[in-house]
Amino acid sequence: MDWKERASVVSALTESLSERLGWCGETQLQKAVFLLQTVSKVELAYEFTLDRDGPFSFDLREDLALFRSRDVLRLEPQPVPYGPKYVVSVAGKALDSNQSAAREIDFVATKVSRFGAVALERLVTALFVTRSMGHDAATETRVKRFMELKPQVQAETARIAVEAADEIVREGARV
Repeated sequence: MDWKERASVVSALTESLSERLGWCGETQLQKAVFLLQTVSKVELAYEFTLDRDGPFSFDLREDLALFRSRDVLRLEPQPVPYGPKYVVSVAGKALDSNQSAAREIDFVATKVSRFGAVALERLVTALFVTRSMGHDAATETRVKRFMELKPQVQAETARIAVEAADEIVREGARV
């Protein structure tokens, strides 16, 4: 996928998240792109690592800078304590939208908008664990690994996140 195709998908996702959440920052985009790649057939080829706030892609961060430099996305400052939000520029809206990914983008934006920041971080962390261990790994094994990565999270909360991740993977397969 070339940069324009990735920009088309990321800008459509940004627009969809903004419609549902009222704004879209890098944290939401990082988590939404990870979710999109994990639960759908949309493959943007971003590599993700796990940081304290969940999966993070340096490649995506570089592309966000590229998209800004090519006037596909813009950053708008927000009042303290909020960080800047991404908005899709006129040029970004003019990109050929990847209609084959529209349903998946809508699905992911809807899911992301239903979770608060903490619950979303837990969900995508559970997806990261599931992806790294394989979908066949037992729930208990994944819960244990989740808690090794996030020791501050209680076992029941980790289980809820893993089970929610499994449900979203099942739903995503039907989209």
